[in-house]
Amino acid sequence: MPEGYIELGVLAASQGNTEQAMQSFEKALALGTDNARVFAARGRMYAAQGKIAEALGDIDRALYQRPNDVATLLVRASIYVKQGWNDAAMTDLDMALANDPENIDGLLDRARLKARLGLFSSALLDADAAVKLRPEDVQVLLARARIHALNNDRARALADINTALGIQPDSIEGRVLRARIYSDQKWTDAALEDLNLALSLQPNDADSYRARAEVLARLGDIAGAQADLERAKALEPANTDIATRQAALLEQSGKIAEAL
Repeated sequence: MPEGYIELGVLAASQGNTEQAMQSFEKALALGTDNARVFAARGRMYAAQGKIAEALGDIDRALYQRPNDVATLLVRASIYVKQGWNDAAMTDLDMALANDPENIDGLLDRARLKARLGLFSSALLDADAAVKLRPEDVQVLLARARIHALNNDRARALADINTALGIQPDSIEGRVLRARIYSDQKWTDAALEDLNLALSLQPNDADSYRARAEVLARLGDIAGAQADLERAKALEPANTDIATRQAALLEQSGKIAEAL
């Protein structure tokens, strides 16, 4: 059955076994009964590997056969967003939501894109709709909080984060997001409390180390900030932003030394 080969292909792709995944997808295509699903699954694999041309080729084939498939439209929209093709992404998101107006992923993806474009009122309409559908979903609440934060509405952002943490106190994402807002407000003690708790819950979270480094740098503890950035770099060696920030802190520490 083609469904079995598709599932095997998806599983192999999730495990990084591209050769086995390709073989499974080819076997599914040879049976020829549900090629749209095969193209969509293989397209997602290519997208995860950064093979954009191949991913879009397969996803376009899938949508040619099933033009209103919401999940596949959302995948293509996410690729378009990463490429900076915002108009094309918005078209796919609008089409996906026209077919499934209560699709949470679609609502949040469109809200994020609108926020990215500075369309905050419209973005919040989508985010509010998602929260109304899932008022106790921590990820939905934090997604809206991020949009509020981007819009410099820290009060509403904190309200959503506090609600999320009331539901899930051990949310690392919630703690780090709130700490960043606290730090922007110069509430450094509260920020460090959240970040220290986040790292006690998950000692290998690079985002927590990067956030704590910024708070320590704000407090003038350049050595402590550099130590946290080193920990983050060990966890994310391919993240070039960390090295850039380390260089900036070295320059900052040199200026402090000169002043002394």
